[in-house]
Amino acid sequence: MVLQTIYVITVTVTALTLGIICLLVAPRLLRRFVPKYAELPIGTRVEFDTRVMSVCHSTVVGLLSICTALVDDSIQPHVIRYDSFLVKLTCAIVLGYMCIDTLLLCVFWRYKGSLLFLFHHIVTTWVLLTFLVYNNLPYFANSLLIMEVANPFMHLRWMMGRLRTSKTSLKYAINQSTVTVVFLLFRLVNAVLYWKGTYIALQNDEYYGIELTTIFGHLLGGIIFHLMNVYWFWKIWIGTVKMVKILMGIDKKSI
Repeated sequence: MVLQTIYVITVTVTALTLGIICLLVAPRLLRRFVPKYAELPIGTRVEFDTRVMSVCHSTVVGLLSICTALVDDSIQPHVIRYDSFLVKLTCAIVLGYMCIDTLLLCVFWRYKGSLLFLFHHIVTTWVLLTFLVYNNLPYFANSLLIMEVANPFMHLRWMMGRLRTSKTSLKYAINQSTVTVVFLLFRLVNAVLYWKGTYIALQNDEYYGIELTTIFGHLLGGIIFHLMNVYWFWKIWIGTVKMVKILMGIDKKSI
């Protein structure tokens, strides 16, 4: 497998830029605009820095994938082979993020180590490489990329929790509601469209002529990601139900 030069550059620049944001920019901004940040344990501060980096990454990727879905009519489930520059560029950006985030995960394993996220990053890197190297299944690549739309709100939810933001506050309620709706639309409803599109793709004889690694990335990668999403949505849903109970005065212990 050989990556084109432009995508190698994109991966490298993305990794370096996000590394600078995490290690240099985020700590300074958080100390200035979030007074409680300086009082947090070092492990929590490290997690804050990496999540700021992730917010920047997922915002760019989410917008790019939405733009791709809207402007490129050739990205359809039945289109098996198609060299989409926007899809591959976005894949390269995510791959750059995975490289730097995996490195940071290992360096700061003591504070933020997670076997689930390490597994997630390994699978994501493998799936992205199959889509990036071969000009196959751009619809399904973009379908996986568009899931990033939910991530900024998920990170904000985590940050509010660590800053002990009141669950009765307006900003917490708005973000929690947004997380639930956006996650439902861009991850679970998107999963239904993904497998509906898979059924369409499987009817095309050309599908069975593409590289085996792409087929595994499409099918096995899709199963893994969507099962993870069901698990994460369950946790989000529990949080939303708890918030509603607090706002209704049913659960006063969690305030």
